[in-house]
Amino acid sequence: MPVVYILNNAQGVVRLWEQVDHLAYSASSGSYVLGSCHRMSLKLPEDDELHPEWRNEVISFLPEVHRSSLKLASSRTWSIIDSYTLGPAEHVTAIKNMSLEVSENTHERKDMIVVGTAFARGEDISSRKESVKGAVTALSEIGGQGFLIVAQGQKCMVRGLKEDGSLLPVAFMDVQCYVSALKELKGTGMCIIGDAVKGIWFAGYSEEPYKLSLFAKDLDYRDVLAADFLPDGNRLFVLVADSDCNLHVLQYDPEDPKSSNGDKFLNRSKFHVGSFRKKWILTPRFRDVKYLSLL
Repeated sequence: MPVVYILNNAQGVVRLWEQVDHLAYSASSGSYVLGSCHRMSLKLPEDDELHPEWRNEVISFLPEVHRSSLKLASSRTWSIIDSYTLGPAEHVTAIKNMSLEVSENTHERKDMIVVGTAFARGEDISSRKESVKGAVTALSEIGGQGFLIVAQGQKCMVRGLKEDGSLLPVAFMDVQCYVSALKELKGTGMCIIGDAVKGIWFAGYSEEPYKLSLFAKDLDYRDVLAADFLPDGNRLFVLVADSDCNLHVLQYDPEDPKSSNGDKFLNRSKFHVGSFRKKWILTPRFRDVKYLSLL
């Protein structure tokens, strides 16, 4: 059955009869970008070079698959003002609003909506994104130069946007299986890289020279659904949500002997929240509450 998703505030609502997987807000244009999907009938391509026998296939009862699309919703009129449908095998994996450098000469920066996708063509063909090798599964801003870090396949790559619209790689790091969470501590170059089956890493990006370095690992190999920083004064904590509906509080403290000189995270707490957590928002400090995270 179709699912109704509603964006609302005091001004109005937008109703979509589709499943919404990703959402980003563009403050410069006052609009929302949504990555949604709907079910559609699948017919095997007749021009596939690996499977010429598909051309002669005759079937009346076609299977159904998800078809992804991007939609632009105005916060002024609360209506869909534009949409773009992706190819049959292409799926939206991440949407972020970022301030990126758009000129190498003037160093001008603009707010850009960055969309990561992946092509999934079946179990006998590796998942990939056409313009890069490997599926793009997570995105984040990084550093102070207007660059972005992209999780693509088994690598995390820092890329800069060139004036011709292409992305220039400047640093990379080999990662594990599937990056499910990627987040920078804003403006510091320090980032966390969460893997769906291999736990979480703490890494840092330097600009002179361009380099990604690994600082610490989570040796318990948690299956990470979502992760974020939780700084508290001069202490650095990381929140991790796993597939068992648990919320873990980890600390990076290289001065603690149990951290093996900072090579591993320290377990500080664990909560069972009773449901899956895919996203949260870190809000500013309040007078009576140190930090408030909305899951």
